[in-house]
Amino acid sequence: MSFSGGLKLTDLDDHITPSVACILPVESKFEKKDPEKKGGHAKTIIQLEDGDAFEVIDGESQKLEKATIDLNDCLACSGCITTAESILVSLQSHLELYKALENKLDPNNPIQHIVVSIAPQVFANLAAKFNVPSQKIISNLVRFLHLLGVDQVIDVTIGRDLSLVYSAQEFVQNYRHRQNPTNAVDTTPLNTPILSSLCPGWICYAEKTHGFILPHISKVKSPQQIVGSLVKYWYGPKINLRPDQIYHVSVMPCYDKKLEASRQDFYNDIFSTRDVDCVLTTTEMEKLMEEKGYNWDESVEDVMDSPLHKLSNIPPNIAQEWQYYPSSPHLYSLSSSTTGGYVNYIMQYAAKELFNIDLSVEHSHNVSIKTIRNSDYQEISLINGDTTVLKFALAYGFRNIQNIIRKAKTNKVSQYDYVEIMACPSGCINGGGQSKHQTLHGKEWTAQMLTKYSEMNPFPQLPHLNPLLLALDQDWQPTHGEANYIVTDYKAVENTITATTGLGTKW
Repeated sequence: MSFSGGLKLTDLDDHITPSVACILPVESKFEKKDPEKKGGHAKTIIQLEDGDAFEVIDGESQKLEKATIDLNDCLACSGCITTAESILVSLQSHLELYKALENKLDPNNPIQHIVVSIAPQVFANLAAKFNVPSQKIISNLVRFLHLLGVDQVIDVTIGRDLSLVYSAQEFVQNYRHRQNPTNAVDTTPLNTPILSSLCPGWICYAEKTHGFILPHISKVKSPQQIVGSLVKYWYGPKINLRPDQIYHVSVMPCYDKKLEASRQDFYNDIFSTRDVDCVLTTTEMEKLMEEKGYNWDESVEDVMDSPLHKLSNIPPNIAQEWQYYPSSPHLYSLSSSTTGGYVNYIMQYAAKELFNIDLSVEHSHNVSIKTIRNSDYQEISLINGDTTVLKFALAYGFRNIQNIIRKAKTNKVSQYDYVEIMACPSGCINGGGQSKHQTLHGKEWTAQMLTKYSEMNPFPQLPHLNPLLLALDQDWQPTHGEANYIVTDYKAVENTITATTGLGTKW
């Protein structure tokens, strides 16, 4: 099978890497010459002296500043799909956390409180690598971060549950709007199929190379960014702190989450702060613990911090149901899917809302699952009687994303109602920021991580039954003026690479 030049992968391992060196440092911005001035063009000479560069014009020498780039440059550049890991790590690393911890001790610095939120895939990865129970990893990470000076350590589950619930509501609203345009939707109606939005690698790819697909992408923020909104704009006021007085670190299995956190949409101009100030990958967190000489063998019973005590008017039944949480290292309401289970939950929610089919009980005859090539590309159909009423797809890895894009160009993708898209094969559990095992590789290593992932919550619950989410529903408004803490927008990135550079995006 051959691909067009714009879709050809540079590598065959499905990882997101630039096919050329970053072109931003070599882009030149020359001062515009006054056309009224005569005398022709001045001769420019670049001289190198002791490692420094000097520009000489008309005999006058000026030292040139070293070319630098930041994550905003990466987001605005079409030179590569995402960014080299070396750039991401150099611009946002555990050194930023060290700096924040120092700033918290400085009375002249606004930072007064540090919150770390951790994705469950991080725990599963480290538990599999060290072959210890997932609960031990959770307890040790919480203990280590508290010893380091972090004030609150929370898991990302609440953000995932909010993302799932709002994604399901968005899907049902759009479905009803298609059936009857007089039915209202909370945001601009989306094209069919709706494509998931939680994977930043996929979002960067769509924005930089396939702008036509953006009207299909869900407006709901990823769990990471929803947690960022909660930390800065719900939790902050509860402890009488402004958004810029809280430093929020997110620990994720993916390098591209650094790019996501750096999006201008998630920056508050008034307080000059981001919803997520710094993103560390699993490997960076492991390195941080190694640098500090932390002993993984210690027997500790530290647990995740629960923000529940910051809620007002907690219904008694919710408070009672949550009582076990502070005394248990398990993660509440953890989905069986390592990417969050968007197709699973949205189909279950839509089946009940649209067709009164209850998939929470035994209704396997209402669901048909078809594997197209492997577990990374599946079709799931909801059947009512003899009719397929909804059709979903899972597309993991860029090979399968390319299949979806090609189908979209020929309108064949309209057979689906919703597609869950992830850049990494096997989903987030196999993210590029995950720590590697010395001897286990491929499917065997993924299976080991999946086993540890399933250990973390022996009592899986549906997202809308998460007691913290239920309590939040009575205590938190997802919008404030023009700010929306749940939804966002996507924009096509203008092609900044011209033929004269000799560089281009190649896949």
